[in-house]
Amino acid sequence: MRTEVEATPVGDAAAAGHARRRDLRARTTGAVGVVTQAVNQGIRLVVIPLSIRMLGLEQYGLWLVVGSLVAWGGMADFGLAPGLINVVATAQGRGDRQGMRRAISTAFAAYGVLAVAVAALAMGLSRWSGLPGLLGARTPALAESGRMLVLVCGLIFAASTLTRVVSTTTSALQKGYLGCFSFLAGSLASLGLLFALSAGGRGGLLSYVLVVSVPPLLAQMGLAGYVFGLLHRDLRPAWKWFDVASLRTLWGFAGPLTVYQLANLGVLYSANLLIANRLGAGMVPQYSVPYAAFAVFITTAMLIVTPYTPAIAEAKARGDWHWIKKRAIHLLLASVGMFMAGALVLTLAGQAFIKLWTHKAVQPTIGLLIALLIFGVFRVAGNTINEVLTGLGLVRFTAGAFLAVSVFYVVASWLALPVFGLVAVPVVCAIAQVVYLAVSLPVAFGRMERGIAHVAN
Repeated sequence: MRTEVEATPVGDAAAAGHARRRDLRARTTGAVGVVTQAVNQGIRLVVIPLSIRMLGLEQYGLWLVVGSLVAWGGMADFGLAPGLINVVATAQGRGDRQGMRRAISTAFAAYGVLAVAVAALAMGLSRWSGLPGLLGARTPALAESGRMLVLVCGLIFAASTLTRVVSTTTSALQKGYLGCFSFLAGSLASLGLLFALSAGGRGGLLSYVLVVSVPPLLAQMGLAGYVFGLLHRDLRPAWKWFDVASLRTLWGFAGPLTVYQLANLGVLYSANLLIANRLGAGMVPQYSVPYAAFAVFITTAMLIVTPYTPAIAEAKARGDWHWIKKRAIHLLLASVGMFMAGALVLTLAGQAFIKLWTHKAVQPTIGLLIALLIFGVFRVAGNTINEVLTGLGLVRFTAGAFLAVSVFYVVASWLALPVFGLVAVPVVCAIAQVVYLAVSLPVAFGRMERGIAHVAN
C-alpha cells in the first residue's frame, strides 16, 4: 500500500473528470441527505410530543438516557466503520476491486465477533446493581424499566452491528444516498406503527421500544440485500476474502478512530447521563428537547460535508491536492453558514415553538437557547474539519486532540451542572470545540500545502 506522499498525480483531463464525478456523487448524497433529514425531522416533530404523551416525562427521559448509554455501544466497532470508509475509498481511487472486497469481508467478520460481545455486555449491564443510579432512576418501578430498556435496546443494537458494513460500504463508494433511503424507510415504518400503537391504546414502554427500534433494523437488512445481492455482487462479503493484512490496514485507521469515537461520544452522549446523574432523569427532556431542535440544523449542515470524506480519501490517492484544499474551505463556509441560517431563527422563536411543540412540558430559557446556538456554530466547524482530517488519513492527530477536549468537557460539565444548571453543558462544550479548532485547522491546511508543494515538484 503506497503512502500518501507517493500518490501519483493524474493528468489534467483525467483529474478534471474525476473531480466532476467526485463532486456529483457527493452533492447527490448531500442533497438526498438534506431531503431525508427534512422529512425525518418532520417525523420527529410528531414523534417527540406523541412519545411524551404516551410515556410521560419521566419514562421518556429514561428512554433518552438509555439511548445515550446504548449509543456508547458504538465504541464496539473499534473505529471499523470510518476506517473502512477510508480504506475502501482509497482502494477505489487505485482501481483495486479485490482490495475493496477483502476490506469489506474482513470488516464483516470482525463485526460478527463484536455483535456477540455487545449482546453479552447488554445482558451483564442490565443486571448490574449500580445501573439505576447511573440512569437517575429513583423509584423501584423506574429502575426495573431501566433494566429492561438496557437489555432490549442492547440486543437490538448488537443485531444492527452486523448491518453496519452495508451503510459504510455505500458511503465509501460515494453512494451514501442509498443509506438515506433505507433510514427514511425505517423511520416512516416506525411512525406508522407508533400511531397504530397509540390509537389502539396498547402503548407501553416495551412496545414503544420495539416499534421505534426494529423497523430501521429491517430496513438496513433490506439495503444489504440490494447492495450486495444486486448492485455490487463482486463486493459481497465472504469468509474466503477475510485477510489478516486487510485487518491490519483497517486497524491502522480504526485504532486511532476508536479513540476519536470515544471522545466524540463523550461530547455527544454524555449530556443526558450527566444531567440525569446530577439533576435527575426528569430534567433530561428540559435539555435534550431544545438540543434536538438545534441538532436538526447541526445534522443538516453535516449532511453536505460527510459525503466528501471518501471523496477526499480518493482525491488524496490520486494526488489531487488543489481540489482537496478548495473543497475544505468551501465546506467550512457552507456548513457553518447553513447552520447559522436556521439556528438564528430557532434562537429567536425557540421558546414559543418548544412550549407549543411539547404542550408546555418543556420550557427552555433564552439563555439556554443562546448557549446552544454558540455551541452549534463551533460544533459544526469542528465536525467539518474532522471529516477533512479523516479523509486525509490524519486520524492519530484527530484522536489525540479530540480526546483531550472531550475529557475537559465531561469533567467540567459534571462539576458545573449543580452550580449553573442546564446552561453549563453547551457553554462548556463550546469552549471545548474552540480549543479543538485552534489546534486542528493549522494541521489540516498545513498538510494540504505540503501535498500541493509535492505535486508541484
